[in-house]
Amino acid sequence: MKKLIRAVPGLAVILVGDKMDSYRWNRNIRSSSFLRRGGHMDKQKIMNAVSVEKDVDGFHPLNIARLERELLLVPCVPKGYIELLHGYKFEIKGKRVVVIGRSKKFCIPIALLLQGEDATVTIIHSKTLNPQEITRQADIVISAFGKPNMVRGSWIKPGSRHQCWDQSAPPGSRFRKVGDICYEEVCISHHTS
Repeated sequence: MKKLIRAVPGLAVILVGDKMDSYRWNRNIRSSSFLRRGGHMDKQKIMNAVSVEKDVDGFHPLNIARLERELLLVPCVPKGYIELLHGYKFEIKGKRVVVIGRSKKFCIPIALLLQGEDATVTIIHSKTLNPQEITRQADIVISAFGKPNMVRGSWIKPGSRHQCWDQSAPPGSRFRKVGDICYEEVCISHHTS
């Protein structure tokens, strides 16, 4: 590659904040460079400095604004969830979707992408009143709130067709990753597909 383009490709990762999922993401991709933001650095200035064309997470303000239209780059994780829904033959058009959480990294982009698929989307966050009642009306529930086992079986519409992706750690590990959705209540006892 160096001979062809006279440069060695590389990947630089800038972690903004102290979220564990960001550390795991960074560790999992085994980046060639790693820089954590110090307390003196401005988060928004860092995000604005990233080239719009290279913003694979869709954090740049211009990419966030473009989510409702044609995007230069669609954030990869929200796009992956849309592809999973398509792959499992979940009809999105006309469905009620509840997105639990309001992170700019995942929740806002997935909500906008789902609207682009003609779904009716409701975003639930920490200040939402009666989240379980709202969620119980949903045809599709996507949760990225960060509270283990928050979504219980009673939150899910009876008789709904659903698919759960377990976040369990591999066998033999000391710890088990636990997602927002109580796997035992929602994905085992309520599974009807």
